Amino acid sequence: MLIPYSTERELQRLPLATIILIGINLVLAVLTWSDFELFTTLMFNPARPGWWQPVTHTFTHLGPLHLIGNMVFLWVFGSHVEDTIGVWRFLLLYFSAGLSAWVLQIASDLLFLDGLRGGAGASGCIMGLVALFAIRFRRVKINLFYWWWFYVGTWQVAAIWMALAYFVMDLGLGIGLGSAGLASGVAHFAHVGGFIAGPVWSYALHLPAAAHTDEASEEFARLAASGVYEMAGAAVEQELVARPNDPDLHRRAASYFEMKAHTRPRAIPHWNKALHLWLRQGRENDAFRCWDRLMYDHRPALFDPETMCDLAVARENAGQLQQAAEFNQASACDHADTRPAAIAALRLANLLSRTGYTELAREWYHRIIQRWPDQLECLEATNQLRRLNRSQRA
Repeated sequence: MLIPYSTERELQRLPLATIILIGINLVLAVLTWSDFELFTTLMFNPARPGWWQPVTHTFTHLGPLHLIGNMVFLWVFGSHVEDTIGVWRFLLLYFSAGLSAWVLQIASDLLFLDGLRGGAGASGCIMGLVALFAIRFRRVKINLFYWWWFYVGTWQVAAIWMALAYFVMDLGLGIGLGSAGLASGVAHFAHVGGFIAGPVWSYALHLPAAAHTDEASEEFARLAASGVYEMAGAAVEQELVARPNDPDLHRRAASYFEMKAHTRPRAIPHWNKALHLWLRQGRENDAFRCWDRLMYDHRPALFDPETMCDLAVARENAGQLQQAAEFNQASACDHADTRPAAIAALRLANLLSRTGYTELAREWYHRIIQRWPDQLECLEATNQLRRLNRSQRA
């Protein structure tokens, strides 16, 4: 006997839906054990079928051990599934797994036996939760209690292996007993049917990708903790092949390459990309904080002028006019041979003009005319100078 009693994953919030389901199961267990008529009405009963039974049979149990075993599974896995995918998706998974279990059990009875056996229990629902947990948190350790003859103790195993063991056992016993025309007291194909719902929901919710992201992050952290920062950065770059537009991944690669002087040049392209993507995704504050930290160790000339122009616009939109002016000036001075430099210079001059620094604005308009005579910004600077001169004469 193998019974899971906890996992290494910590819950982030109180799993209210799981607690409520456990409470309903406990209440109905007490009611149905004291009222056989109610039990036969709610269970899946081929002799007295009812439209409600595909759902209500999941709240009936055959005895205390059946109930306790299922509730332990429901708490251990259901609480974390609810915590991960939210209450409503959790409930949809739970009941769709129960329906899937019911359908497959009926199909297996019709295939292998002379008639329908009926059934009771939440095992099918719970196996769907087990499968989804194992796909999303496949490396998370499950703490198991085992009892084999005179041997009793606890054991740890990765979630994916535990789930596969249960699936293979149920599938094997279901096929073996069914092929022999034997009916077991355990609805093995109901377990298999419920289990199948887990992968279906997992892929619909993109959980395998989330699992891969977590595992990759753990590998990066392991390498960095070992002090092999270049290898950690290279591992992040490999992950970026699949996720090139993840700014946090670029930030992580840059942070690792920053740790050693000889790899620091490899950090700059990642910083540029992270800043650009944060701005494009509307995460201006992340970009601002990152830039402010970078300026302790780096010169603005190392960074992409277009990104600096975008940062200036974002600062100006946020009402941070002084910082916007500094960005524009840095871009215009440090990247004078680039197209964004002329744009930044014109924005700086216009900003100075609007904020009352007329003479400084005039100097920048003259500089634009002299430095970038073939750019459109030269024409705009000329027009702005004329406007300033007319205002001064008036």
